[in-house]
Amino acid sequence: MKQLPATHQLGVPEVPQASRLFLTADEVGQQLGLKKSRVYELAAAGHLPVVRLGRRILFPRRGLDALIDEAIERARDRIEFDAPDYGDRSISTHFTPRR
Repeated sequence: MKQLPATHQLGVPEVPQASRLFLTADEVGQQLGLKKSRVYELAAAGHLPVVRLGRRILFPRRGLDALIDEAIERARDRIEFDAPDYGDRSISTHFTPRR
């Protein structure tokens, strides 16, 4: 006999992950490429936003999206800051091939 998801067994309709407000540690780990234990470590250290409902630890999708957006923005700023400024000269004038 096919095993139903726990939410279905409890009479709770299963909602697609993309439309849910909160994710589990497993789902966050899958999206970030981390093990569940590492997700909990990051949450305990305050690096990931969490909401506690009783004993459950849930991760708000909106908070994770904001965290990702901030990380992307910091990376862009770092790239722009570290990019060399060649002024009016093109990059090719700095390259002299070896003979």
